[in-house]
Amino acid sequence: MLITLPLLSIAQTELKVSTDSRGRSCAGGLGLCRISTSLEMQKNNQESKTTALKLNDSTIQLVFAKSLLSEQELISLCNKTLDKILLTDSIYFIQEDDFIIDSQLLQMLNIDSKLNIVKKGSYPIELFDDNIKVTLPLSKQ
Repeated sequence: MLITLPLLSIAQTELKVSTDSRGRSCAGGLGLCRISTSLEMQKNNQESKTTALKLNDSTIQLVFAKSLLSEQELISLCNKTLDKILLTDSIYFIQEDDFIIDSQLLQMLNIDSKLNIVKKGSYPIELFDDNIKVTLPLSKQ
C-alpha cells in the first residue's frame, strides 16, 4: 500500500504517453500494440506525440499531435494518408485484437485497474487542425 502512495499523489487526468499503432503486438496489423508512460516522461518538457486523457471512469482519449507523426504512423492510425481523407469521410481507428492497457498507466490516470481492456472494434477518429483524437471505452477482462 505504501508503495502506491507516491503514484496516487501524482494521479492526473492527462498524461504524455508513448504509443505504437502497428497492431498484432507491433508485428503489423491494425490497432494499438503498445501504450506506456513513465514519471520521467511526465517531467520531461519535450513535446509528446501522444497524450492520454481520462474522459470519465471508463473512457480514455488518445490525442496524437499531427505535426510529430510520420506518414507511416498516420497510415497506421487512420488507415490512409491525411491528404486522401475527404471532409465528408467518416474515419475509424481499427483495433483488430483486444488490447490490455498497463496497470501503471491506468493508475496514473486514476482509472480502476480492472477496466484494462480496449475491445477489438472500430472507434471514430476526430480530425482537427493540429491533432487527431481517438476515444476508447474501457472494459473489464
